[in-house]
This record gives sequence, structure tokens and C-alpha cells, in this order.
Amino acid sequence: MIQRTPHLVVFSLLVGLILPCSTTFAEVSASRGSGDSARTLIGGSIVGITDGADPVLDVPWDRIRLAADAQVLNEGGPVRPDGRPDVVFSPSHFWPFVVWAYNNQSDHDIAYAEWTGNDWSTIGYLTAGPENEVDPRAFISKEGRIYVVWWVDAAVPYVMLTSRRPVSPDWEAPMRVTPAGEAALRPTVVAIGNVVRIAYERSANVGISSPRELVIRRLNGTGQFDIEHVVTSGATPELDPILHVLSGKLWLDWKHSETEFGYVVLGVVLGDSWGQAARRPWNDRSWIGVEDARRAIQITVAELADTVSPVPPDSESETPTDP
Repeated sequence: MIQRTPHLVVFSLLVGLILPCSTTFAEVSASRGSGDSARTLIGGSIVGITDGADPVLDVPWDRIRLAADAQVLNEGGPVRPDGRPDVVFSPSHFWPFVVWAYNNQSDHDIAYAEWTGNDWSTIGYLTAGPENEVDPRAFISKEGRIYVVWWVDAAVPYVMLTSRRPVSPDWEAPMRVTPAGEAALRPTVVAIGNVVRIAYERSANVGISSPRELVIRRLNGTGQFDIEHVVTSGATPELDPILHVLSGKLWLDWKHSETEFGYVVLGVVLGDSWGQAARRPWNDRSWIGVEDARRAIQITVAELADTVSPVPPDSESETPTDP
């Protein structure tokens, strides 16, 4: 069972930034903490401290604080501009790992950086070709293996995955997750033991506001991704699905419609299978409202102790290589 140790994430409020038609500013930075720990600051139009699920950001990279000890990451992000950052934390030191789409003017490449204990690492790149690679999301397993997924904005978009062992600086060769002819966008990934799951949006009409499907695939022992579950969603510009693991429970949530969030939980009684999709009201479409909706779903899932079987700490090996 994956138990995420609480980590400190400070959200900074700038006065007036939540007014209608105002600009939201944000930065990703870290301050040296006691021992090996680091405090990561992600500023935006919200104040609070989170523990458990890692934050989801959809804000620019503009710098907020001017403190001399603020180790700001990617200060050139708002100038290019780069895609939104996705932040996860290592299970050992609780150091942040950040991944995003780096805008090199002709296309985007998947960039990453991680806290080393004293500063951010040099920005590295997982891709470097002519394709436009966007919307990466990351996950760090209990064993410390890092997984990153993204989608390629091609005529028929598709999803890619790479990973890195905790003892190695080298990344595995990226592998294609979705088959040819399937329009796949905005993926998310989790890994429990040796079981890797990836969820994403699937649409026959990319860019058209029409009902879409959310597909959950599971990596099998031959290096292929089998479809495990499919959910039909509403019609929103971006469903923005995210897989979550917390206290032994696994669930997927997404923007189901203009007024509702949807979610589905793995492990309903009568078998290790995905349950029926559920919905909850969503009236605030701001970043704050999105985070509030996801947190409310997290609380609901946490209360399903009697109806949801915990995710096993280790499942049968389904990855081509061990973590």
C-alpha cells in the first residue's frame, strides 16, 4: 500500500489576483529546509497547505517573491511561455520533481528538474525532436521510480511514457502507450508495485466539444497497454483526468462537464475492478475551484473504507523491467 508522507506545499496569495479578468502569477521555487528536506513554494491565487495528493497546477511561471534564499525554477518560463508545471515528491527525501512542456518556439519538448538538496538540478529534457509534446504528468512510486507521460500534438495525437530507476540517472527509451488511429490526449499515470496504469482522454473529434471517453490502460508483461476501463464523459474543452493513489486507494477524477466533476474508484467489493462513475457539483471553474473539487472527491474516496478494497502493496509483475 502506498502511503504518501505529508509534505509541505505553501501556496501564496497575491492581493487582487482572484478578481475577474485579473492575471494570475505563480512560481515554482524552494527554500533550503532543515536536514535534507526542502520547502517548495508554488504561488498562485490560493492560500493553504496540502498534504497527501500532489498539487495540480494550471498557472504561469511568473516570479512572486524576491527573497535572496528563494531557489526559483525556470525563471524564463513566463517569457517563452512554457506549459504548466506538474510537481511530485520523492518518497525518501520528499524532494520535489517538476516536469513541464518547454516552449522552444517551433514546438514543445518535455523538460524536467529536481531538487538536489541545495538547489535545483540543471534542466533536463526527455524529448528533443520536431514533434510538439505537451501536458506532461509525473508519478513517483513507493520504490522511487519516476514515471512521466505526455501526449504528442499530431494530426492524430498519441500518448508516450518513460521512466527512470531510482538508482540510475538514465531514462528508459520512451514507449508509445496508445495505438495508431486512436486520438489520445492529456494522460496521467500511476504505478503500484510493478503495475503501471495510464488514463487519458479519447475523442473521435479532437478539438470539437462533444462527449469524450476516458480510457484506463494497464501495462502487460509484453510491453503492451491493455484497456482496463472506459468511462464516457461530458463535453468540456479539457477533461484533465488525473489518477490518484492515497492511503491504499486508487481513483481517477476529471472535469465531467461545465458544472460537474466525475470520478471512479478501483476496488469495489465483488472484485478488483473499477466501480461505477460518480459525479459531484462543480460551480467554481477557477484554479481554486478545481483544487477544491478534487480535494472533496479525495475526502469522499477516503471515507469508502467499507466498500473499497485497498490497493495491494505488490501485484504481479507487468512492466518489462523491474523498478
